[in-house]
Amino acid sequence: MRSLNLPTLAGILCLYLHPPLVVSQTWQFYQAADEISSMAARGNEILICSREDYGFVVLDTDANPTFFNQRNENLAFNGVQQVAISPEGDWLIGHAGGIAQKNDYKWTGWDTSAIGLSFERGAMIALKAGPDGRIAVGTQQNGFAVYDGRQWSAFTILNSPTPSDKIRDLAWAPDNTLFVATHRGLVQWKDNQWIIYHSGNTGIPNFTNLKSVAVHPNGDIWVAFSNNGLAYCHEGAWECINIATLGLPEEIRIGQLLFDHDNRLWMSSSKAISVLNNNTWKHFSDISIGCNGDIREDAPKMVIDGSGQLWTSTCGLSRLSETGWEQIRYQEFPLPNTAPRAMAEDANGDIWLASDGIIRKSGDQWEKFLPETMGAQTNQVYSVHADRAGNVWFGMLSGEILHYQFGRWTLLDTLAKRYPGYLAYWAIASGADGSVWFPYVHQTQPGTRLARLKNGDWTFFNESEAPIPSGQDIISIKSDPDGITWFQTSTQLFKFDGWSWETYALSTAELPFNAVYPMALAPDGTLWIPTDKGIIQFDGFQWTTLTCANAGLPADKIVSLAFDASGSVYIGHEQGIHPAGVSVYRNGLWSQLEPHGWENHITLPPPYFFIDSSNKLWFCSANPTQPGIFMYDPEVSVKTEKHPGLARTSNKPLNEVSDRFLVHIPTWDQQVVRISIIDIKGNQWFAKTTLLQEGSYTIHLPTFMPAGEYALTVHNDAGKRLVGKFMKV
Repeated sequence: MRSLNLPTLAGILCLYLHPPLVVSQTWQFYQAADEISSMAARGNEILICSREDYGFVVLDTDANPTFFNQRNENLAFNGVQQVAISPEGDWLIGHAGGIAQKNDYKWTGWDTSAIGLSFERGAMIALKAGPDGRIAVGTQQNGFAVYDGRQWSAFTILNSPTPSDKIRDLAWAPDNTLFVATHRGLVQWKDNQWIIYHSGNTGIPNFTNLKSVAVHPNGDIWVAFSNNGLAYCHEGAWECINIATLGLPEEIRIGQLLFDHDNRLWMSSSKAISVLNNNTWKHFSDISIGCNGDIREDAPKMVIDGSGQLWTSTCGLSRLSETGWEQIRYQEFPLPNTAPRAMAEDANGDIWLASDGIIRKSGDQWEKFLPETMGAQTNQVYSVHADRAGNVWFGMLSGEILHYQFGRWTLLDTLAKRYPGYLAYWAIASGADGSVWFPYVHQTQPGTRLARLKNGDWTFFNESEAPIPSGQDIISIKSDPDGITWFQTSTQLFKFDGWSWETYALSTAELPFNAVYPMALAPDGTLWIPTDKGIIQFDGFQWTTLTCANAGLPADKIVSLAFDASGSVYIGHEQGIHPAGVSVYRNGLWSQLEPHGWENHITLPPPYFFIDSSNKLWFCSANPTQPGIFMYDPEVSVKTEKHPGLARTSNKPLNEVSDRFLVHIPTWDQQVVRISIIDIKGNQWFAKTTLLQEGSYTIHLPTFMPAGEYALTVHNDAGKRLVGKFMKV
C-alpha cells in the first residue's frame, strides 16, 4: 500500500488549491425550504435553517426574509445544520465543518478540530448559547461540547460521566447550568460538576430516551421522554405527569418543551401546541394552527421573538401573535415538497415547473399558482409544454388541461369528459404546423388515448385510429423540422406526417433492452432512445446502437438524454463504472458532472432533462425526500489556481499504486471531504464522501480499473480543493 501525502509531497504530486471563498456559478441548486431543522430568536431577528444544503434565513418580526447561502453571500461554509443567537446578538451557525460566529458583520468561528467533535451530515442536533455567552453543541452520536470563552471541551462516554453520546436537546438555566437530554438520562453540568438523572434517582420508570428539556427561572426542570413521558423536578423532587389528564387526544406523541418570557411552558405534540400557564393547560389543535394533518413531533424547538410571538415549524412555519395563528411563507424558492415532474420555457424566457402546483421563474422572481383556484379538480400537474406561439399547456392528474397565454388562464376539460378515467400525463408536444398533441394514460390499466388540437379544432385517436400498441403508453413525443411528429412507446416508434401513420419496431435495432426511456431529438434530426442496455439511434431508415463496449458510454443503463445547442450530449445514468448521476459528451470525451453537494441529492439519475434558450441544463433532484432543481451552465467555469511550491518537480515519477493507497491531509483532520478519481479521458472511477480520521482515508481502487495515469481530487466543506496525480500499475 502506498501513501499519498497531499499537502506535503511537493516533489511527487501536482497539487492545486482552490481559493476558499470562490463560489462556482457553474451550478445552482434551487430547493424547497419547508422542512426546518433549527430555529433561534432574539429581539427582531428569527434565524431559520432548513434542508442542510440550503443555507439559512433571517426573518424580522414581520416575517420579511433575508437569505444567506453560498450563492448570494459568498459564505465560506456549507451544510448548515443548527442556528443560535448569543445574548449579545451574535449569530451562531452550526455546519458540517464546525461553528461560525457573526459579530458586527464579521465572520469567525471554530472548525471541528478546535471543537473536538465531528459534524458529518445531520450530526449536529442542538446548538445553544448560555446567559453568560457560553456555547453548547450536541450531536446525534458523538457527545456534546462546551465553549467557555477561551476553549472548547468535548464530552463523551469515554472521558466524562455522561451516560450516552446520543444527545437529543440542550437547555441553559439562568445560573449557567447546562442540562443535556440524552438517550439514557438527563445530564446536569456546571463547571465540570456533574449530576446524572435516571430512573434510579428520579423514581420515574423508563426515564430514558429523553426528547426535550426546559428550565424555569426558579430552577424547575421539565423533561419529555420516551413513551409520552412528561416529568418535572421542583426543589430536587421529581414528579411524573399523566398525559391523559391534560385533555389531549390519547394518540398524541410529545415533542419539544420551551419556557417563554412570561415563564409559561409550551409543549409541542403530534396533535396540538399546548401551553401551561398558572397550572392551567390550553391546547391549540393542529386544525386551529393551520396544519393539514399531524404536526411534526420531531420539529425543532419553538422560539419566542422580541415581540412575544411564538414561532414553530411543526407544520411549515407558523406564528402565534395576539391576532392568532398565521402560516408564514418565507421561502426564497416556492418549490413544493414533491419533486418537479416536468419543465418548459415559454416564448418570454420564463421557466415553468409542473408539480403539486405550478411554479414560474421569471428572471429572479419565483411565483406559485394553484390550479384548484382556477377551477381545476386537483393541484397535481404532471406535464408542461410551451409552444412557439406563446402558449403554455399543463396536463393535470384529473385529465383536465390548463392553458396560459399573455397572463390569462383557461381550464379545458374537453378531454377529461371524453376520456373519463384517463390522466393528462407525461408528454405534451407541439408541431411545426401549430398542432398540439396530448397523450392520455388510463389510471388503472395500460393504454393510451391521443388528442390533437389544431387551429382550435380537436381530433381524437384511439388504438384503432392510430397505431398505438394495445396496452402500451406513449412515453414521448417529438416533432422534427420536416413537420413529422414521432411517438414512442415501450416497443415501437410511430410517426404522423399530417396524413398517414407509419410504425417502426424498436426490436429492429437488435439491442436486447428490457426498458426504454423518453427519446431525444438530435441536432441532425436523428432520434436517440435511451434504454437499460445502451442507446438506440434512428435516422428514419437505419438503426445504430451505442453501448459501453462500442462507444465508451459511462454506463449502459441510460434513463434520460438531451442535446444542447453546442451539440453536447447529456445522459442521466446508473450502474456501470460510475455511481448514478449525469455525464456529458463534449469535445470527444465523456465526463461526469458533479456539483457541490451532489452526493446528498443524487441517489438515482434524473428522470428527465431540459435545455433552456441560454443553453443551460436543468433537471430535478432524484432524491424524493429532498426535492429541488439543479441548473448547470456549461459556459461558466471555475478557475483553479496553481499553488506556489506544490507543483511536481521535473524528473520525478508519479506515485505508483496498485490496489489501494492512503490519502493523508493532516490539516483537514475530522473534516468531511469528497474524494474522486478521474482518468485522462474524464471518466470517473471512484467517488466517495467521507470523514477524514487523523487526516487520512484509505482508497480501495476498483479491481477492473485499468493501468494508467489518474487525477485525484479532494474537496472539503470550506470550499477548498486539492488535486494530485498518480499512476495505477
